Amino acid sequence: MSTDTIQHLSDEKQRRVLQMVTIAELYYIEGLTQAEIAERLQLTRLKVNQLLQDARKDGIVRIEVVNPLTACTDLQQRLEESFSLRRAAVIPAFTDSAEVLARELGKAGASLVAELIDDDDLVGIGWGTTVYELVHAFECDRQIRATFIPLIGGLGEVHAHFQINEFARVMSNTVDGRWKALHAPFLVERKEIRDALLSDSLIRDLVSLWSHLDHAIVGIGMSISKSPMLLTQYFTNAHLIQIERQGIVGDICSRFFDKDGVLCDWDINDRMIGISLEELHKAKNVIGVAGGTVKTTAILAALRGGHIDMLVTDEQTAKAILRR
Repeated sequence: MSTDTIQHLSDEKQRRVLQMVTIAELYYIEGLTQAEIAERLQLTRLKVNQLLQDARKDGIVRIEVVNPLTACTDLQQRLEESFSLRRAAVIPAFTDSAEVLARELGKAGASLVAELIDDDDLVGIGWGTTVYELVHAFECDRQIRATFIPLIGGLGEVHAHFQINEFARVMSNTVDGRWKALHAPFLVERKEIRDALLSDSLIRDLVSLWSHLDHAIVGIGMSISKSPMLLTQYFTNAHLIQIERQGIVGDICSRFFDKDGVLCDWDINDRMIGISLEELHKAKNVIGVAGGTVKTTAILAALRGGHIDMLVTDEQTAKAILRR
């Protein structure tokens, strides 16, 4: 109802409009019950109810139901179109807790993986907090004779988020599939040691599978400060200087890259037992699971570098990525 329309109403009808506005504000904004409004304005409860209904009919009150999933669907489509992704999954923004967000992203990622994998598929698994949550949220109502393998070597007795052989075992058991363990450290002191380890037939056979993946499940790191590299004696202050000089913003399976997704040029690449970005690109589907606006730059770099084909993230991060 426009201002011009109200001016042409009789005094009595204008009073009725003002009464509807007052009642609507008390009910919808201040949260009073109809009985409380009736008592305050000296009206019957039936009269209050009738005026509220009339307020909606006359357009004084407009009720809008916002489905957050609709907004997420739009964001998914925009991400897919902007970055030529095969799939994007965006969960609603509802928490400021990093732990809760990781858990919900893990659930969304687990649903996507359960939908994608099939018999005889080869599935590679990375490490990190969100991948850990995905692994432990993974459920499937069918048996799938897929094979699950780690994409990077181990780190000994460290946090559960980096127990990558265990990730492969847990996912395999969920679908009655198969799994293979990688019995090698992810980082060694010298390239010669790495080469010697790769000459072992068991290690070599597993590593050779990295170029033939159907699906790769990876997290996207944003900072060396949270990298397991810091837990080894082979990462030095000199490496920190190299990271600073090269403008490194993120990593996938400890393969660090700059804002354009270009691989960091340092000696660690030759001392690591882990999937390379070139091998990762050969996978039919690389599923990146990461969220939180603090990871915007890292995720955007992974997208620019073409390191992932599918992305599972949250609403706020998706918006931040698209703004950039």
